Amino acid sequence: MATLAKAPTKSTYRMSHAELIETAAYLEVDPTGLDTEALRAEVKRVGEARWTEENREAIEQWNAWEKSHGSPLDRYRGF
Repeated sequence: MATLAKAPTKSTYRMSHAELIETAAYLEVDPTGLDTEALRAEVKRVGEARWTEENREAIEQWNAWEKSHGSPLDRYRGF
């Protein structure tokens, strides 16, 4: 009987250095003095903060809707 290999639990894609520098420039992150891993962490932090800010209104609207109507998935919960 054949078995399937376990799928990796984390994404294996990593930006190339050129993509990282391009993304840092887009996010206005200064790469000066940062090694690659520190730059990756800063790009991730700034990108997540920007996404949250750009989507704040939609998040607030969804939270308000869910507060008044309940979660649309409540009927599937067994707890």
